[in-house]
Amino acid sequence: MAGKLENERRWLINAPAQENTLKTLIITAIVAASINAASASMVELDYRDGNVQTQICIEKPIKGTVGGFAYSCQKETWGEAYAGLTYCPTPNVQVALGAGQETGGNRVGGWVWAGKGKISAIHFFEDGASGPWAKTVVKYAITPKLSLGYVEKDFAGEGVYAEIKASKDITFKFSGFKKPELGLAFKF
Repeated sequence: MAGKLENERRWLINAPAQENTLKTLIITAIVAASINAASASMVELDYRDGNVQTQICIEKPIKGTVGGFAYSCQKETWGEAYAGLTYCPTPNVQVALGAGQETGGNRVGGWVWAGKGKISAIHFFEDGASGPWAKTVVKYAITPKLSLGYVEKDFAGEGVYAEIKASKDITFKFSGFKKPELGLAFKF
């Protein structure tokens, strides 16, 4: 009986976070369903300082250089989901901007990506109820399976960045912050 009461107490303490988690997952599912037959999809799990974060990103071309995307990020007590448009003015540049919800209110976000040959850079940006956030990764593909570079992320710091492709669909990631971050990305 004590175990059951403890579980109910945990549920009550975490109920607002669980309600927001459910809301975020529902929004993500609706957006993902509306962008069916995606051309690029990714699920990424990141581990840093004892916490796991799950990210899902789905992209689909709409017409010509314009596409659509849906993105969701979920942590234990916070989550977000937004969708928007992508634009590729050249094959070497992509810009994305979207809007949606996060725990506690509205959220906007997107990215700018540029790459040519073995060098690429991406800058993610967001703002909303919980405040602004940004992450930048610049990397160089040393081999088809190994990329090294630099990463800077709000609230985490900066450091060395590494990616190891285990296969065309699985990538291991490392961000050398003061408290390192490990990632595992799956493409489907």
